[in-house]
Amino acid sequence: MKTLQEYNHYFESMGISKNYLDVCLRYDWGKCIPVKLPTTMKEFLNSEYAEKEVLNRFSARFVENEKQEELKNEMVAQGITDYTNNYNLDMLFNCSKEFLQSIEFYYTVTALALYIDRKSAIDFLNKNASSRNFMEVLVERCGLNSRPSFYSGRGVVASDLNSNHLLAIYQKLERIDKEKAFAMAQMTLAIPTLGATEFLNSLYALAENNFHFEQEIINENNVDLNVSGDEQRNAVAFASLLGFNVDEERNIRATKNMKNSFLYDLPDEVEEKLNKHNRHFKQKRKNRKTL
Repeated sequence: MKTLQEYNHYFESMGISKNYLDVCLRYDWGKCIPVKLPTTMKEFLNSEYAEKEVLNRFSARFVENEKQEELKNEMVAQGITDYTNNYNLDMLFNCSKEFLQSIEFYYTVTALALYIDRKSAIDFLNKNASSRNFMEVLVERCGLNSRPSFYSGRGVVASDLNSNHLLAIYQKLERIDKEKAFAMAQMTLAIPTLGATEFLNSLYALAENNFHFEQEIINENNVDLNVSGDEQRNAVAFASLLGFNVDEERNIRATKNMKNSFLYDLPDEVEEKLNKHNRHFKQKRKNRKTL
């Protein structure tokens, strides 16, 4: 583990003089392609220096909150702390989602948990994975805009969604729980055309279904107008210009190529298991049609 001086030298060599925690947590956010967090940044997030900074921010946010007494009582009730401020990062990961949202700290803790090598962090991710809020944080860490409406009416476009995005999401879910990652892969292969809008809406439905894949969760609609104001007008205009003239054959070809690339990048045993499940699923659908 590096010393604080060594971390200072590393960040200063990149022209960064402060807010190391924010730099690390935002490094892979808001990009249009998946970006891997550098090893030194991941080491920093796992260091005592990052832990101290997180806890200092948590303390400040907690003290500033107008519902301080009510929140303190909730913390005591949850066994997170006593009436002194003796808490650590593991205790912070044990806070409920509602509590963290009430002090506007959910995003920071969730982003941090994706890179912290602690059992409490994995437990936190598992506890929160089956929610849209969590999945929005995760997909933004994988090079996607979290709003399905952002891609509305565009069809299958590689710059919107490609196999690199799919693999990045799979790998983050795999770190949390292999079965959740497998369900995501199952869902991906079952979507007829992989436009970003269809994929995101289906992914959120999968999470809210506790990562239990069922064909009914698949959303095949490439138009999502769950927006307002100028963004809604733009989405309607884009859908009008492109969405109704999408080359369906091209979408199907692009989807097939994307799925093949995604499968190729998965471990052999996972690909084999997926192929087995898909054969079983296709047979079930065939049997259903003949009834």
